[in-house]
Formats: sequence, structure tokens, C-alpha cells
Amino acid sequence: MHSAHWDSSVDLNNKTVAVIGSGSSAVQIIPAVAKHAKYLHCYQRSRTWVFPCPKNEYSRFTKWAFRYIPLVMRFYRWYQFWDHEQFHKVITANSTENKDGR
Repeated sequence: MHSAHWDSSVDLNNKTVAVIGSGSSAVQIIPAVAKHAKYLHCYQRSRTWVFPCPKNEYSRFTKWAFRYIPLVMRFYRWYQFWDHEQFHKVITANSTENKDGR
């Protein structure tokens, strides 16, 4: 069945289920289906453009500064926002979407 026409009356318990695609719908569907299916296979044509979440380990001092010096956390969040905004521009700068105005 297609994710846009999901039939919740279908019993997936102990069934072998295949999900074709790994995009935003699959990200929502797979965890829910995995709770019930006996086997779950996911097929994807190409990698999705999701970047890994960095596993930052903050020092005790940094945690202390975030908690007790509010401007440190505000500056850090500001830096993270602008750093990611600039990165986004690099990704989309050469896309065909931007070239033809759509």
C-alpha cells in the first residue's frame, strides 16, 4: 500500500514487510511497522540527504557556562544557526531549482 493511502486495518503482526523508499514518509512509517512486523526490509534507490547528527561531548566547564552564563548559550545557538544557514546555501547554490526560479 502507498503511504498516502495507508490502510490501518491491515494486520502487520508477524508479517514480512517491505518498505520501498527511505525518505520522510519512511522515517515515520518504519519505526511503527517495526514494532509489529516479524521481518522488515527497506529498499532505497539512493542515499537520502540527511546528515549525521554530531555526537558532541561537552566538557564540564562548557555545561557549567551554558547553565550559569546565559549569553554563552545564546551565542552558541546563534553560531550554530548561522553556521548551518551558510552550509545550506552551499548545498543549494548549484541546484537546478535555484537556476530556473522554481
